[in-house]
Amino acid sequence: MGFLRSRRVTGIEEWDADTYKRALRLPHGTGTMALAVRDGYVECTLRLADLRDLSTAVWRARRLLDLDADPAAIDAALATDPALEPLVLKRPGIRVPGAVDGLEIAVRAVVGQQIGGGGGAYGSRPDRRGARRAAGRTRRRPDPRLPHRASTRGSAR
Repeated sequence: MGFLRSRRVTGIEEWDADTYKRALRLPHGTGTMALAVRDGYVECTLRLADLRDLSTAVWRARRLLDLDADPAAIDAALATDPALEPLVLKRPGIRVPGAVDGLEIAVRAVVGQQIGGGGGAYGSRPDRRGARRAAGRTRRRPDPRLPHRASTRGSAR
């Protein structure tokens, strides 16, 4: 979760104490997700504009935290490499931080290069039909299906 804390995108993601919170764009509306690491599990709280988005939101939380990986099998495979074995023994079960979808991974890679992982303002304000806004999470990432909203300033036509 430290990876997410250090690379949060202002306006989409925030932290309070030990809880990661973020806005979501979902097929039937908007929502928010809150994730907190507890003793032996991750607590997930979802607020959704439309209940039809429940399975999608849960899947995105699992993807974000790489919860469908088999850490024992991954550790066993990596430990066969003499260079990796001491690292596996030092931090067994470590997971790869993910994102809620493929576009977010790409944007984090590009934005991370631009701003060095410090997070930046990105996205658009949720519409009135969306889920109740939580403090700080006032933006959603842009919808990739709407390229006509992108600015063309400074680009060749």
